[in-house]
Amino acid sequence: MATKNLWGELPRVDAKSTPIKILREQASVLDEISGGLLRGTVGATAHGSKMQLVLYITVPTLNYYQFGLLRVLHDAVDVYPVQVRTGTNDELGEAKNEAEFVQILENQLKADRTREILQSLMAQAKAIEGVTPE
Repeated sequence: MATKNLWGELPRVDAKSTPIKILREQASVLDEISGGLLRGTVGATAHGSKMQLVLYITVPTLNYYQFGLLRVLHDAVDVYPVQVRTGTNDELGEAKNEAEFVQILENQLKADRTREILQSLMAQAKAIEGVTPE
């Protein structure tokens, strides 16, 4: 005898962009625009009823050194609102929806300090490869 399905039909999953999807997309963009010198990776961990996402900059030529650039915290079930923090835990803001999250993320990825970090890591990666930084 077959087990009766008490769940009914599951709801359809829409194509909305979740914070982890958006971070992974930007991680891929970093791979492309750095010519592979830097790789973006995203870590995800659960802490009780909260999820923590971390956007890392990974440098393969520096023994896969990882720099935690951003931390995103949200409820494990409801992905918004999210709290966005720097890798050193400075608060960048809270986003109530996807548009606000993308705006905070874009501001941080284009920030002067982020540019300094990228420049430094790329210079070190090129030096290890024996390529003179431009």
